[in-house]
Amino acid sequence: MDFPRRALARLTGGPVRQRLLLGFATGTAASLATLALFATGFFRTLEDRTADARFRIERATSGGAQADRRPPIVIVDVDNESLRLYQHDLGRWPWPREIHAAVLDYLALGEPRAVAFDFLFSEPDRGNAAGDTAFATST
Repeated sequence: MDFPRRALARLTGGPVRQRLLLGFATGTAASLATLALFATGFFRTLEDRTADARFRIERATSGGAQADRRPPIVIVDVDNESLRLYQHDLGRWPWPREIHAAVLDYLALGEPRAVAFDFLFSEPDRGNAAGDTAFATST
């Protein structure tokens, strides 16, 4: 039994180098095997097969509270697509404050703890003082 070790030590130049080469070969083989499994979709299939079971376990261990919990932060974004889509109905930006009031009232239906606007409302609504009042009194 000692013969293979001695022969390998002679070929590789000593026990330290032998361990290094063995470690390198093992790491390379493990990496190649992992890459092959990724390439064949094995891990994706495994994820798909176990997802339902993991969600059932999570729900059972949390007492069902997980299913009732809302996400901690919801972002309502006014992006270029929104501006383009609503330009015909709402006009150009800035939109009337009544629109912001309607959005705020709609968000209030979800009983948020806080709502933040990342817009500056530093000047009165041009040509629509009722919009400022509606926005100020919205929930």
